[in-house]
Amino acid sequence: MSGKFLRKKNLLVSSILTTSLLTINIQASADEKKTIDSKKNQSITYLSKLSDDKRIVVWPTLSLSYEIINDDHQTSNLIYKYKDIRKHSINLYESTTIAQISILNIEYDLFDSEITETMKNSDLLPAYKSFVKTAKLSNDGCTTYRFTSRNTWVAVGVVIVDSRRLKPRSPNEYEQCIYSSLDYIAGFPIEGIYFNYKALPDTEVRGFILDAMRI
Repeated sequence: MSGKFLRKKNLLVSSILTTSLLTINIQASADEKKTIDSKKNQSITYLSKLSDDKRIVVWPTLSLSYEIINDDHQTSNLIYKYKDIRKHSINLYESTTIAQISILNIEYDLFDSEITETMKNSDLLPAYKSFVKTAKLSNDGCTTYRFTSRNTWVAVGVVIVDSRRLKPRSPNEYEQCIYSSLDYIAGFPIEGIYFNYKALPDTEVRGFILDAMRI
């Protein structure tokens, strides 16, 4: 029996309306309450634009092991911050044996010549290692895949990022790539089958949807 289950859009919207009330502190200022309400409405608008037959996959477990290959310290710092932001919806922990999420920082121009040797240092399952070696890369430096076809109780995903392409554009590009990728692997729904971090709403808006998926 599959460890995955599906959520309907309308149920997520109802959950967002409920959780948004819980997240507004009675002592919050009028501006803070207005901001939360705006983020809530943006999350509902995002869901409304998804196809009615969209399969929103949720895993029963909140825990995901990860690894960082070729860490440049900025990546691990971002993961630390991400774990704090998502502490109520996702439990990320560093892998000691098998990694469910592999975050690979590699220069795309050298990918074909270096990826085989690089993946020798990975704790990702062998079948996924083989996939990574032949993965198609995006032009923007942020390539992410998640795997939902296996009969598992957890998400599996790969983030292949070229920080050299992302960082010069703006200070937030690299952060947006990493945060969006991890949310996507954890189940955040997108329209279509191809991941594009630029097409996703911001971190707070995605948080409303991820929290609603766990209710």
